[in-house]
Amino acid sequence: MKGKPWLRYLATVLLIAMIVFLRAYVESVIETEDHMRLFGAWKYIIYGMVMCIAIGLLLGAEHLFGEIKKEGKWELNLPKIILLGLPALYLSLADIVYMPIHLLEFVNNSPLGVIFDPWIAIAMNRCYTEYITLIQVLLGYVVITSFYKGSKRVLTHYR
Repeated sequence: MKGKPWLRYLATVLLIAMIVFLRAYVESVIETEDHMRLFGAWKYIIYGMVMCIAIGLLLGAEHLFGEIKKEGKWELNLPKIILLGLPALYLSLADIVYMPIHLLEFVNNSPLGVIFDPWIAIAMNRCYTEYITLIQVLLGYVVITSFYKGSKRVLTHYR
């Protein structure tokens, strides 16, 4: 049984490598002009987002498998979802949101600019785009590791 963890991690690495190569292959096919017209740019972006989230899900799958073996009722780590998951989702969707440049400048200079600044920065090709892939992987990891089984502990009071 000593080789079982090695085999499990090797399988995880191979699945992640398959996802990365599949994403690269499909994106190279979609990038051709004909396919881009058929698929649309937003479908291209969603495909990349789903693949990155899948990598995060694979990275956290070991946690989920450990929880499946436990007894108890499924619960959700709500603070983790709210404090890590929602911001990651918010930033992950930044590539999908499209607004013309004149609207971006108007929104950026308004009070709404504080809320939409990450989306505006990505749409205007500032330095944030390289981090979106990492944030999408984080989103998948946070989602899968937020589920756990609560134990049926009975609280006893000692006097």
